[in-house]
Amino acid sequence: MKKRRLFASLIAAAMCLALLAGCGSGNEGAASSTNTQGDSDSGISMTMIIASRDEFMSTLEQACKDAADELGVKITTQDAQFDTSKMLQYIESARNNGDDAVIVNIVDPGTAQQCIDAAGDMKVVFVNRSLDEDVYSKFSEDVCGVWSDEDTSGYYQGEFLADYFKGKGTN
Repeated sequence: MKKRRLFASLIAAAMCLALLAGCGSGNEGAASSTNTQGDSDSGISMTMIIASRDEFMSTLEQACKDAADELGVKITTQDAQFDTSKMLQYIESARNNGDDAVIVNIVDPGTAQQCIDAAGDMKVVFVNRSLDEDVYSKFSEDVCGVWSDEDTSGYYQGEFLADYFKGKGTN
């Protein structure tokens, strides 16, 4: 569990830093949404949208809130409950509220372009779910993604377990 929290914290910090590196100060007087955290000392606000709340996503959400607090960034979180239309509405609401960025744990990777379009001029960071190569090959400086390759991860996990049990004399 400690490794998961550390991993989530590192990803959250990386996401916030990536967003902050690209965010300007153009929306400093913009309205903000409810359920926010942080004093917004930086003048930056963002929304994190998760596909559905589970233990890992709750840990990632808390790590993002903690990182935002440390950086003085205002953050709002929303749960799309596996509903793509809700996710798109939350992205549009964040844009209309003047947020600088949106962090998206996408419901359906096939709707990535719709998310980017709904975000308009906001920075977009896709997290935890990989997108098709044709989508992320078109990323601009305003769009990025943070995820792992499940096939590679599974390969290494299987390799580890095979070596582990082989060392114990089990086939």
